[in-house]
Amino acid sequence: MKEQINRYARGAFEYEPIAAVTEPQSISDAVWKNREYSGSFRISEIKGREIKGLVYSTNNRVIAKTDRFFGEKAVIAYTVNSEGIEAGDRITGAFVLVSNGGEIEIPYEFEVASGGYDSDNGEVKNLFQFASLAQNNVVQALKIFGTPDFNDVFLKGDLSLIKLRNELMAGADIKTALEEFLIAIHKKSEVHLSLSQDEIAIQYPDDDMTMSVTVSKNVWGRVILSVETDCDFIETDKNMLTEENFAGGKLDYRFFIRKNKIHAGKNIGRLVFSTPFEKKELIVRIDNSSESEGKLIGRFEKHSIAGLMRAYMDFRLHRIGAADWISRSKDAVGELLKNDEDNPYCCLLMSQLLITDKKMNEAKYYLDCARDEAVAERENRQMLYCYYLYVSTLYNRDRTYALETAQTVRDIYERDNNDWRVLWILLYLDVEMSKNKSLKLLRIKEQFNRGMRSPVLFLEACLILNEQPLLLRVLNEFEIHVLLYGCKEGIIEEKLLKQAAGLAYNADCRQRLLYTLLTKLYDISQDNDVLEAICGILIRGGMTGEKYLKWYERGIKKDIRVTKLYEYYLASRRRDDLSSLPKMVLLYFSYNNELERGVKAYLYANLIRNRDDCQQIYSGYALQMDEFVRDELARGTADENTGIVLNEFLKKDMIGQNNAATAADVFFTYKVTCKMSSIRNVIIGHKELRGYEKYALSGGTAYVRIFTEEPCICFEDNNGRIYKDTVEYKLERVYSNDAFIRLIMPYCEDELMPALYFCEKSSAYKDNSLETIRMYGKMAQRAEITEEYRNKLTALIIDYYFDNYEGEDLEKMLDAQQEAGIFTPEKLDEAQLVKYIEALIIHGKYDAAYAYIDKVRCERLNPKRVLRLCDYYIRKGIESDELFKPDTFLIGLAYYAFSKGKYSEYTLKFLNIHYNGAAADMHKLWKTAKEQGIDVFELEERLICQMLFCRCSCEDMADVFSHYGGNGAGERIVEAYLAYNAYMYFVKSEKVSDELFGFIEDRLRTEKDVILVCRLALLKFYSETADLTENRATMAQKLVEELSRKGCMFSCFSYFSRYFALPYRILDKTAVEYKTDPEHRVVIHYAVGKETEYIAMDMKNMYEGIFVKSFVLFYGDKIRYYITEESDEGEKTTPEYTIEYSPSTEGVASGRYELLNTIMEDKAVGDKDSLASHSDLYAFQNAAVKLFKPVL
Repeated sequence: MKEQINRYARGAFEYEPIAAVTEPQSISDAVWKNREYSGSFRISEIKGREIKGLVYSTNNRVIAKTDRFFGEKAVIAYTVNSEGIEAGDRITGAFVLVSNGGEIEIPYEFEVASGGYDSDNGEVKNLFQFASLAQNNVVQALKIFGTPDFNDVFLKGDLSLIKLRNELMAGADIKTALEEFLIAIHKKSEVHLSLSQDEIAIQYPDDDMTMSVTVSKNVWGRVILSVETDCDFIETDKNMLTEENFAGGKLDYRFFIRKNKIHAGKNIGRLVFSTPFEKKELIVRIDNSSESEGKLIGRFEKHSIAGLMRAYMDFRLHRIGAADWISRSKDAVGELLKNDEDNPYCCLLMSQLLITDKKMNEAKYYLDCARDEAVAERENRQMLYCYYLYVSTLYNRDRTYALETAQTVRDIYERDNNDWRVLWILLYLDVEMSKNKSLKLLRIKEQFNRGMRSPVLFLEACLILNEQPLLLRVLNEFEIHVLLYGCKEGIIEEKLLKQAAGLAYNADCRQRLLYTLLTKLYDISQDNDVLEAICGILIRGGMTGEKYLKWYERGIKKDIRVTKLYEYYLASRRRDDLSSLPKMVLLYFSYNNELERGVKAYLYANLIRNRDDCQQIYSGYALQMDEFVRDELARGTADENTGIVLNEFLKKDMIGQNNAATAADVFFTYKVTCKMSSIRNVIIGHKELRGYEKYALSGGTAYVRIFTEEPCICFEDNNGRIYKDTVEYKLERVYSNDAFIRLIMPYCEDELMPALYFCEKSSAYKDNSLETIRMYGKMAQRAEITEEYRNKLTALIIDYYFDNYEGEDLEKMLDAQQEAGIFTPEKLDEAQLVKYIEALIIHGKYDAAYAYIDKVRCERLNPKRVLRLCDYYIRKGIESDELFKPDTFLIGLAYYAFSKGKYSEYTLKFLNIHYNGAAADMHKLWKTAKEQGIDVFELEERLICQMLFCRCSCEDMADVFSHYGGNGAGERIVEAYLAYNAYMYFVKSEKVSDELFGFIEDRLRTEKDVILVCRLALLKFYSETADLTENRATMAQKLVEELSRKGCMFSCFSYFSRYFALPYRILDKTAVEYKTDPEHRVVIHYAVGKETEYIAMDMKNMYEGIFVKSFVLFYGDKIRYYITEESDEGEKTTPEYTIEYSPSTEGVASGRYELLNTIMEDKAVGDKDSLASHSDLYAFQNAAVKLFKPVL
């Protein structure tokens, strides 16, 4: 800049000034929230010349990385800080370039966006676009969903949505998390499945078959599909499928029918398609009735054998007589023999029946038919052989033979044959065993332990026990199966029943099997001993629930004496069943109440609901219920029945310091009911907290604690997947009473969850008391809360300090909260930080305010408060150091306040010394400071230098220089200013202030050095003045004579002929001027009068691109001319012009040139007197000239 001033002062100018251009000319872009954006712009000179200058930014959020540039071109990098600025807001301002190529302003506007992600769908910046991406490219959507920036980009501080996303992400499956998130925010629908058909019918399959069914889903999205079957003949292809197995929303599911697993007749099976939320069934029906003859025979045989067995059992149970048994059995065996007349078993059975019917001859025939095969196969088919021996014994009726046969069968059984059928035969052959019932029972039990489950032996065992009940010494699995068989057949006798009941309570066996037996025994007998045993084993097994309630209820009605019967009765009732309890139960617990708390709550709730039916008993319970309420408050436990008791018995004096925290747990307990079997846990996430609480479901119910509005309630399945709105559930508060909740507030300031509740309520009801703000401050210091919620609390605290100014307690609390680190600027958005800074200024905490103020945009601050802060720092700086050198930010801050009309004497003086910026801004500051009586000398000098450097408008500089020039202005600056403005006026024909010429005149009068351009400009100014004063005419004459001696000739000189005689050198000259770049060649082409041939002559560069050609014209002369200009860009030609002699209308013709023109004019007009007079005068002057000779 100094170099430029010196050049101007010397009169060195460039006709074509340096002209800076920028690319781009304006900047408009988007920046991501809370990220630093980098950009750049270029500045260069249009003709590649060297430029230099300074860079300013009008917005402190936009910072150029360099404050100056130099060279033919420069790239200016800059950064934009969007930290804390909300999405949708704009950062606006301009770069101001103060250069030797001019002052240029590059306006900028940066829109703050929440950010985005590149994807195949283009940039994804909001949840609608994200949902669209999830539909089209789930892989990219999952990647974005899992990024740490997801909450900032898409959820924008929404506490509920942030908690939802974070809670879902804690699950084992991110795909499920994404699906649930999109459903919860209503960006997609739930996926539901349908089958192309509900049933498939197949007839007479000849071989394995491959079948298929189309599974369709209604919308895009996550699918977890399991496929199961309930039968053997259906074989699944895949058991687990996902959305990836679907194409176009459809899945062709393949399954197989296995021929070898299909039984004869009708077969029914199911394919069950299950998602976590729904099931679809495909029923497969197979008609396999068309069978081979062999199979039909096989089926017939089985049917006949079953008929034989039933007939035998009916006979043994005395349901039919011997004759009926023989008849039915013979018919069945006869049918079997029709299909296989040589079947040895059928022959032996027919023989046995005939022997029983005393038809010995016929019996012998069938016995003989079987004999050969039975004897021949006795080693391989021992059962057949033993049966043969038994029937032959019946036929022979010989004691000795019978004993031998019995021994043979016994040997076979005991040696290596464990066939229960052999034992059955032995039971009828062995005399000892028939007498020893205990041994007989033992042998049957041995067979049971080997896997026997035949009803014929169960029958034998049951008949033995009926005959000798004392043989029932234990109730193990065998005995229970025998008794169950007896119950089924209805043959258990009373003594055996009581023996079983007596053993049941201490039986060491499977309790469920024993329970089944006892219930069947009770159905038969309605015996109290059995009922007592049932209740006893249920209580011993800890069995409660509706399934067992009827037994406990019967036990109470029958006055059964079993320990804890009443307790188990209560525990088995549904908690929502508040029908009246038996009075015996109520009386019992009025004296002996050691119930578990949940059962106790139910008892009291039931009593309260039905107190009209038992007023006396109710009164006796009052102390118990009062104590129960106190215990619940101390434990912090509650359910829906607790709520009923609290409504009746809770009193204000029950709540105090010792139980307020646990009482809060009671008051904020909710019941969650979810009947989906796959769900194991309820997850409760408070939107204000980082973590979440997990509660196990028990019987589809969980009791959870919820302290604030809009909790995130999710559900976790057995595989660790987490769901939200796709799970159906019911939420009920167990107790609600705002009056009691308010009672705990004084005691719970340090308890996280109650304090969280009170913070939310205070915010909702706009409670802005000092105590509330103190509570907000404590909560903001908790590590458990989210940053988003901390910011919300901090904003409420800041609002309070912003709106409230006075109070010692207020100041102390502000100091304490500052010290606690609540107000972390990095965690506040810009709007909050602006309020905090202004609140600090309001409360006189200037150092704290100034520490943060550079993190916000100045234009967001109240100018009045900014001025207050600036005044403090300016005074502080001045008082501490006379050479106070402020930082650039303070200067910008002070100017911001000034630009908004807020200033003081301190700031005006401060800016006068330190401010630099756009010339227009400096001029505005100068004008205001001058009006306020501030010494603006330093500012004026900087401003004039800058305006000269940038070649600002001459008119804008005039008023500044007028004041500056009269107050001890720097000589070099004055010279530069006068020269530059004179040049612009004389050469560039720009308008300048008339005061300029007064300064030039003064310098000429005082004989100071005045360069050529100033003199020329003054003459031009005089030539454009209507009437010159005598002094100015004298000054003009002096300058014209001086310049003409130096060979200068300009068209404006001729004007002065009316005031004084022009020097002879220019007296007879008419000048033609042409202005252009002095480096160009300028040629004038002219022709005199009627001549057609033009003469070409170079025009003289008289001064800085003002080319002049002078002509001597006489009266009547005319010259036609045009001018050509030659440069590197080519030749340029002007239109043709004409000049002619123009007589002077003012003054007196004093020279011979003028007299000649006057004589010619007199002659032309015929004025003889004037002609004679002028001719005499010319002759006299011409003679006088000849008398003188030049001095050598």
